[in-house]
Amino acid sequence: QTLKMAAMWQSLVFVAALCALSGAVDLGVSFNETMAGFFTNGDLDFQSAYDQGKAADRWIHFNGHVEMEHMRSFVADRQHAAALSGRIFVRGVTGILGAKFEGGILNLFNNTVVDHQMQMNYFIPFVGADGQAYHLEGVKHIKGDNCSHFFYMATTLFTHVRRGTVRGEGTIVSSAILQIDPAKVLALAGSIRVLGNGTDADKLDAISEFATFLLKDVSADCFNYSNWETQFWYLWASNGTAGFLLDLIARPDTLELRLETYAAGQAPIVRKQYLSIEDLATANGTVTFGNAMTLSSTACAGSVAGIPVSINFAVSDRNDFVPPLLVLATKGLVPQIESHYGLARSARVGASSFVNAPLARTDYTFKAGLAALEWVMVSALSFTDSELRIEAVGAKLTANSYIGSSYVFFHGEAFHLNDPALAHTVFAPDTGVIVNGTRTFALRITKHNVIDFSVVCAAPADQFAFLEQEGKTLIHTTVLGRCTASDAISKTVLTGGGALLEIKAKAA
Repeated sequence: QTLKMAAMWQSLVFVAALCALSGAVDLGVSFNETMAGFFTNGDLDFQSAYDQGKAADRWIHFNGHVEMEHMRSFVADRQHAAALSGRIFVRGVTGILGAKFEGGILNLFNNTVVDHQMQMNYFIPFVGADGQAYHLEGVKHIKGDNCSHFFYMATTLFTHVRRGTVRGEGTIVSSAILQIDPAKVLALAGSIRVLGNGTDADKLDAISEFATFLLKDVSADCFNYSNWETQFWYLWASNGTAGFLLDLIARPDTLELRLETYAAGQAPIVRKQYLSIEDLATANGTVTFGNAMTLSSTACAGSVAGIPVSINFAVSDRNDFVPPLLVLATKGLVPQIESHYGLARSARVGASSFVNAPLARTDYTFKAGLAALEWVMVSALSFTDSELRIEAVGAKLTANSYIGSSYVFFHGEAFHLNDPALAHTVFAPDTGVIVNGTRTFALRITKHNVIDFSVVCAAPADQFAFLEQEGKTLIHTTVLGRCTASDAISKTVLTGGGALLEIKAKAA
């Protein structure tokens, strides 16, 4: 649960910072929040009030607009008081059209952690249909011992509606629980805007202030990132009928070498070797796992579980799957995924040899949330009679949606489509699911009138190696995928083999 919370918080901050990057600039930040639930009249325990209210369809909800006019002043204010306005709907109190409100207050975290608990406090004054003054008081309790069930706590508001306009006073009219629908979390993040005008430096400063504020108390009280930080360096190459994937993994307390070898018509073989974390050394772009393996910018040599590895490679083009400013703004919580593309000039892995086989090297670090994150990946570097190369990654956000980023090399030009907010890369919801013994990966990559590819890649399920279980998620990968890329602009269809296809998902 803690790691799931980390992943969800990571996704929220990712989309929030991304959308803020595309807005106006200055030192203010705003966002919209919608919460809905059910109430029962009187001072009841909240869960009973919610259950009884739901059974009787006694609804309550509000659409709020939150403004922090100047981020630095907001952060310096010990109460972290943001202005809250909008419209509130309480059945039997406001009527179906609701009541407009202004002068509300949202206190984010209050600059304190008391008994390992942070709070978000809401105050919404409004006038009922009877002409009388009321106010909503609500609190989100975020317990920080290990922040289990964080996502529930950060989206659940325990509420009283009181008479009058004085906070903390007035007869309690009703008790309720309001929640943010999971589908609305992304809408909240997508509504974030930077207020006012300013330079690009002001813009980055505002984003950094906001992201730092969001993460500071939560990370300090909920996370010790060193407990989860995991670094990956990997190489893969394939000639379409055989291939390999070599992973160098530095986990918090151990090093793992993982070698997967593939051959058409044969079951893939996975070999692992573990070393002490003390064996890790990095210097000048070279990664060393003790005496077992060394990876530089042009070569990789060593062995995994007795299987010799010797790879000489050349890479040229590079792609960052996340905008660097976003990585900076989130203090690295959103990881940079960096790939380099080229050829395995000469490679020998066990008894198999590869000469001038398409190759990719990818590096990234997860500070938290690895066990809970789900993703799909397509890396198709070889198409018949074409220089087309495609690599795309999709991070799962909801049951039926991915947020995507991609790299395309076509007609001598590289396209780095790494801003998911622009929706250049869209994966099919059922990507990677096994149907009739085959895993199929489908996506569409577009950029104005420049490129428009519909890509379908597939491989038999038994050609996927089971790499690892991370939390409740399983990783399955092959480097023997076959791909078809349909170009809607030129009306041509390109085919290729030797693609890396990967899915990390919960077990069925």
